Formats: sequence, structure tokens, C-alpha cells
Amino acid sequence: MNRLIPSLLMLVLLPITLGGCIRVKVHDAERIGLTRCTETEQLHDRFVLYFGRNKADGSVVTEADWQGFLDATVSPQFPDGFSWLASHGQWRDDSGKLWQEPGFQLIVLSKDPATAEVQAVSEAYRQAFAQLAVLQERGKVCVRLDQAPPASE
Repeated sequence: MNRLIPSLLMLVLLPITLGGCIRVKVHDAERIGLTRCTETEQLHDRFVLYFGRNKADGSVVTEADWQGFLDATVSPQFPDGFSWLASHGQWRDDSGKLWQEPGFQLIVLSKDPATAEVQAVSEAYRQAFAQLAVLQERGKVCVRLDQAPPASE
């Protein structure tokens, strides 16, 4: 019985003690299952695709190749817009060898489910540029577009 009292006391005091220390940011809410945006934000799916540039034949996907892929494949799938940036990746394969590779990241925000479109872009890249894989990331984010007020006439 004497050992039970300290355990019960901890169960009561721990939440009270930690309550003042725990803060949940709106953008971290989805990670712990509490997706909640402010009234000025909208909930969107955020997709990030990671494309490697090295090809099996030793050549690389050039800037011109990438721009052509954006124009022909990505823009039709995401006509409302997207962002992309050049990147550098590093990973260790199953044998323990460390690899580094230049790449591109494609970032898409969507109010509607866009999983099929993302998969279509991923598959098209793999086929067009002889890639073994394209890494995909998806999460829920709160989005707000800050715009300048309209110019007065």
C-alpha cells in the first residue's frame, strides 16, 4: 500500500506539472493527430517529391530536361501551381555504402486529395529518366496566403 501512494501521487501531479510545459504549435498538430487551423488558415495536403538527377547510364537529368518535365507533366497535373527547388540528397544503401546525389524537390499544396496526380508525376519521372525510385512525403498543413491590399485607383 505504501508504494502505491507515491505512484498515484505521480499520476495526479505529472499532468499538472507538465501542463505548463507542453505547447502544441498549430503546424505540429497533425503530427500528433490534432489538425486544427486558425480561422485565417485552410487545411491542405502538402506533398513533397524528391527526384534524383543521376541516371543509371552515368548521365544526369539536366535543367532543360527538368524544365521540359515540368511543362509537359507537372503543370497539367497541378494547374493551380507548385514550387520546386534544386536539392542535394544523401543516403546509405543496404550494403552500407554512402551515396550522394543532386536532385529536385517538387512541393504541391492541395485542398483536395491529389494522391493520384502525385503518383502519376512520380511514375512519369521514373520512366522518363530511368530512376529506381522517387521519394514521396505527405502531410497536413495549415496554409494562409498573405496578400497586399488592392491598389486604390
